[in-house]
Amino acid sequence: MSMIFKFGAAPEDVLQGSGHTLFVEGKNNQAFDPVVMEELLKNNGLQMTVKAIGHCDNVRSTAQALISYQPSYYFLIDRDDNDDLTVEKSWNSFQDLSQHNLLIWKKRELENYFIEPTYLSNSSFLKENISVDDLRDRILAGCNQRIFIDAANFTILDLNKKITKKLRCNFSDFSKFKCKEDGEQVLEQMTEMELKKNEIDEILTVDFVKQIYFETIQKLSGGTLPLQYGCGNWLEQLSGKEIMNSIMNQCFQVKDRNDKYLQGADKTKQVVRELLHLPLHQQPADFKNLVTLLHRRIRT
Repeated sequence: MSMIFKFGAAPEDVLQGSGHTLFVEGKNNQAFDPVVMEELLKNNGLQMTVKAIGHCDNVRSTAQALISYQPSYYFLIDRDDNDDLTVEKSWNSFQDLSQHNLLIWKKRELENYFIEPTYLSNSSFLKENISVDDLRDRILAGCNQRIFIDAANFTILDLNKKITKKLRCNFSDFSKFKCKEDGEQVLEQMTEMELKKNEIDEILTVDFVKQIYFETIQKLSGGTLPLQYGCGNWLEQLSGKEIMNSIMNQCFQVKDRNDKYLQGADKTKQVVRELLHLPLHQQPADFKNLVTLLHRRIRT
């Protein structure tokens, strides 16, 4: 069976498909995620349809909508700002058919798997003057450039989570709502409302925001600045897409059949496709786990 792509699909449209299907992020058939998944699954004996259906939120909502209808549909999204517990739960519960079959990459973006120096050094498209040590140094330099801006973006995401916590209040006493004015009075006197306003005021203080920013940098860097390999989780959690694109431009060259150099996304896809042809034991651990889990689900 060949890989089939469908883009921007709504849940009711997705149901028209059949068989084991992996849904991923991506706006069209040239997107990075479906290209990578197509190559990985095909090279490891998984006869499975791959469909790109837009942004992370669309993949997640489709997963939740379709679990009761299609247990042979699987969904895979970037980690983004999901916490460790949520990510691990998605992998550990994947064998439970009552779950909504959603897997979350353990690294921030799929591209983060392609900024690991040793893995990248297997490519025949690496420029002759670039060694694995050069790759390590350039990736490290790129991450040191991004640490403070990415930490700021994570800080905003953290603040948004704290600010958007819902008001926990539900009205059930009809005697207090005989007219519009009654309702207005009840809402005005809500203790929850005042507490929420005070909570938001405390969250948005300069000192509180600075503290979150500091803690984020500490976690990413492991308390070591400039960044160093083996300290913190920066290689997994900084913006892999931006760093990978930079490394591809600096360190790789690919020619087409007409002996012309490829650029941008075309070059990146050629490098990635070649790496994904490596034996499974040479692939990133999460790629191996994904293949194993999908093989298991298909057999089940």
